[in-house]
Amino acid sequence: MSITQVDDQFALESVRQQFNHWRARRSSKRERIPPGLWQAAVQLCRVHSVNHVSRSLGLSYTALKKLLPGTQAVKENSVQFMRLEVDSPCSNHWQMECIRADGGRLHLAATGSLPALAEVLQGFWS
Repeated sequence: MSITQVDDQFALESVRQQFNHWRARRSSKRERIPPGLWQAAVQLCRVHSVNHVSRSLGLSYTALKKLLPGTQAVKENSVQFMRLEVDSPCSNHWQMECIRADGGRLHLAATGSLPALAEVLQGFWS
């Protein structure tokens, strides 16, 4: 085990002790975690995986992941699901369903030619 690994484990153990201290002294179970503790957990994610940090500190993986730099920008621009179906090559019935990362949904179904999808989707994504 190298010195860096020992330091990294020491940092994780130090933050774990800070969380344990805070949990023992908080006034209620519903009290929010102080920003300083969240920041310490985020800093640990530079060295350890989000899964390892969240499990070690007893934190929600999702809550910790949302605090990591760059996570929000990726989420806002990502497409979770998009499907375009045409019944058969001879049919002119079609349907399209899109789901944005924020949960917004667009469902179109019609008979006839496809609309200008770029224009339809541009309005939906913006």
